[in-house]
Amino acid sequence: VNRDERVLSQDKEQKRHTIPIIGFTVEDNGVGFTQENHQSFCTCDSTYKAERGGKGIGRLLWLKAFEQVAIESTYSQEGKHYRRSFSFNENAGVADEKIEELDSSKALKHKTTVALSGLRRNYQASISKRADTLAREILNHMLSYFISSKCPKVMLYDGEETINLNELYQSLLGGNKVEQSLTVGQHKFNIKHLKLDHTLGLDSSIHLWANQREVERKPLHTVLPALKNGVKLPDGTHFSYKAFVDGSYL
Repeated sequence: VNRDERVLSQDKEQKRHTIPIIGFTVEDNGVGFTQENHQSFCTCDSTYKAERGGKGIGRLLWLKAFEQVAIESTYSQEGKHYRRSFSFNENAGVADEKIEELDSSKALKHKTTVALSGLRRNYQASISKRADTLAREILNHMLSYFISSKCPKVMLYDGEETINLNELYQSLLGGNKVEQSLTVGQHKFNIKHLKLDHTLGLDSSIHLWANQREVERKPLHTVLPALKNGVKLPDGTHFSYKAFVDGSYL
């Protein structure tokens, strides 16, 4: 989480969560911006990752919320190591590209850093400022990834505060997950039933999932109005129910 440090320098006693957020820096240790991945990034409506559910427009959504993106990536290709950096914005598109060949005799730590800066004014007022609230909102938005056994470790850093989102997911889930197989005609589906802590603020819904990505969400209160505010039991238990459904048919 990147905050306006100018405000902090003026008032050392000001609480960090009250300081405006101006951007985010995202790091991962994936394969990086290889030539193929970079070419796909530079191609509008790219189908390079279509088999994994990619729509080819994700990077364009960055510019809906941020004015500027700076990317730096270390990667390996054909036995050699490289560092690629470039910028991305609405006016210039992909610009300022630099490629540096690194010492291939040394082990390379793959890392890609995406710095999203210049949070647009219409988003500044609505974005949550507390790290714990942000963590819950990220978990809410990316819940379908966290239920997967392939979900990587996800950490949120805000100054000296660190939140492990995988542990947050487990604490809110509390082991309340049941998996089930269902056959409809000749089609087999897998269903993950989740009982989630109501403090997440999630609605009860069914999520259709394909290629590790959500393709459609169906709120249950549209057919069962009593579920609009979650499920409340006589003993006071209050939770949200979610079902994630996937299968080759989807």
